[in-house]
Amino acid sequence: PEAVRKLKELRAGVLPIAEKSALLEISLINVERVDAELLSALEALAPHIAWLRCSDLPVESSHLASFASFENLTKLYLDDTKVDDEGLVHLSELPTLNYLNLKGAPVTAQGLEQLATAPALEHLFIYQTATTGPERQQIATRMAQVQIDTGGYVVPTFKTDTTFLAE
Repeated sequence: PEAVRKLKELRAGVLPIAEKSALLEISLINVERVDAELLSALEALAPHIAWLRCSDLPVESSHLASFASFENLTKLYLDDTKVDDEGLVHLSELPTLNYLNLKGAPVTAQGLEQLATAPALEHLFIYQTATTGPERQQIATRMAQVQIDTGGYVVPTFKTDTTFLAE
């Protein structure tokens, strides 16, 4: 309870992922800064963190060293953060990491190669990263067990749509 209270004081959202579960979903979207105090508060709950949302925060690769102790982490949102190739090495050993969103992070194909050994990874989002089309194909081949989402969707407009297109 004290660790949860501390995270809430730092403006983090903390919710159980299921009724009568000790596993937690933590959202940092309202947190003002990523610092030693926040990382310490997260580490205090390390065995209980299952889902962690760090989207659009100044999370850096050096911060991910503390995430290596999150043994039950299954979903990690690092979209639009400053995480680069150096940080990915800390994530490759997480035993239950199933979902990783790196959209808009400055990671490269070389960095993503480190994730090929992630034991439970099944979903990887790499839209707007520092990877090229051919590199993404190589990654997809190397990580055949992972569903890789590269974004860039084109959604067709249908006659029944209620949107108007400027000409």
